[in-house]
Amino acid sequence: MRPRLARFVVAAVLVWTWLYTWGTTKAVRDRRRAEVESDVWESQFDLSPLHLFLRLVLGIPDDLGWRIEAVAIAGTLGPRGLVLTGRVLGAALFVCALGAIDLDASRRKPVVLMSSQSPATQSSQPSTPQERFVARLLQNRYALSARGGRLSGAGAQVLQSAIAQSRFVLLGEYHGLTETPELWAAVCNVAGPHAMAVEEGPLAASALDAWARRPDGLTQLAAFQKTFPESINIYSDRKEFETLQQCARAGGNDFHLWGLNQENLGAAGLILTRVLASGVGPVARPAIEQLLKKNDEGVRKAAQSGNVFDLFMFTADDVELSSAAALLRKDGSPEAQSLFRSLIDSHEIFRASPAEPGAAHRRERLMKTLFAASYARAGAAPPKVLLKFGAFHGFRGLNPLGGSGIGNYVAEFAEGQGAESLHILLLAVRGAQPFYPKVGQPAELRPFDLAEQPDFKYMQPMFGNLLPSEWTMFDLRSLRRFVGAPAAASNPAMSTLIFGYDIVVLVPEATPAKTR
Repeated sequence: MRPRLARFVVAAVLVWTWLYTWGTTKAVRDRRRAEVESDVWESQFDLSPLHLFLRLVLGIPDDLGWRIEAVAIAGTLGPRGLVLTGRVLGAALFVCALGAIDLDASRRKPVVLMSSQSPATQSSQPSTPQERFVARLLQNRYALSARGGRLSGAGAQVLQSAIAQSRFVLLGEYHGLTETPELWAAVCNVAGPHAMAVEEGPLAASALDAWARRPDGLTQLAAFQKTFPESINIYSDRKEFETLQQCARAGGNDFHLWGLNQENLGAAGLILTRVLASGVGPVARPAIEQLLKKNDEGVRKAAQSGNVFDLFMFTADDVELSSAAALLRKDGSPEAQSLFRSLIDSHEIFRASPAEPGAAHRRERLMKTLFAASYARAGAAPPKVLLKFGAFHGFRGLNPLGGSGIGNYVAEFAEGQGAESLHILLLAVRGAQPFYPKVGQPAELRPFDLAEQPDFKYMQPMFGNLLPSEWTMFDLRSLRRFVGAPAAASNPAMSTLIFGYDIVVLVPEATPAKTR
């Protein structure tokens, strides 16, 4: 573009956008303006001033239609709204007239073959697609910190606004890092959620929900862990549990915890104990008691050997489980039958090899089924729901393994509800993760450095541009037009990330969670 004319056309587009979004709600207005700014920035490299100006003129009817729809949805399309829309149309005609005059004057001027930019200026502009991508990425880079349940830094306002606009907020994480509960506590304080969905089984989540509201919740959790070891997946960690308590306080009396996972690998004894307490007749009771006895034997054996595969969740005989389920259908309450079904589901998921076709899909289907049931029980008013899961589960669309997880299900569900979902990915570039190779034994720390891992090579533009602050936040939403859909993108892995998550938060050096 010629500098003077280019500046005028870009200014005209931005002024027009400011005018026709004027008077709409802040969330709608800010989002529309950000979309247009992103489009204009990218178009400067590919379109002539005349082409960009024609796009402005030809797009005015669509822009006015957008405005009328926006104010109608907001319920503000009264006489004042119509008057304001008319004024906006008049302003559009004025902008177009000025543009036509400037374009005509520019057309009559003799062509100057020498660029008005200095060589230094020309060389500083991004020329390759990769350079343009990095430049756009840096325009959406922010400093972010989370301490004491509060967000700070330039990215705080961006993230807070996105959370406020979304009915569903998902966090994808790598488990076992202290930075995760730090960020999540701050997100809970901003959102004030009605519900939080977690990677725990429904039975474990029900217990955690009750303890999160009690001042002696940590004491209750410790006692439970002694009685039913290995029954809680993530929230046996003190800092994670304290974050649950913070989220419960932020949500108030309406807050509930939803468990959307299979029950954990040591939870067979917990399930069977609850089955016996939920209405089992004399015919079915001996069979359930026999299974509970075998579970206790498995717990003792696993404690001695340290081998997780000695637990009853893995060793249970399928024929015995099927026989007991049949007895409960005749001689057990609906609650007892449902609880026992959760034991079978969990057993099947743990027993399946990760390489088995459909193994991951079975777990994904369970998460979606439990979410739908939990949402249906939430009542008439649409709840604000937070979800916290492993990184692969949180993707919108297909994740890097080709699966469609709870993140995609919630995104589609939100769209069907006329609502928004926000997907946040928290990654540590390097650090150490706790790993529990043996039952009942302290964790081992496994160091990692994503910048050195081939699977994360596509993220080097982010890893190489971290801010010197604590964390670096990248807002990916305005990058989607730039990279293209994953199936046709030159960098499919980066495209999958950009379409799968809205926000990426990078921690330069992670701190492992305290061992149990």
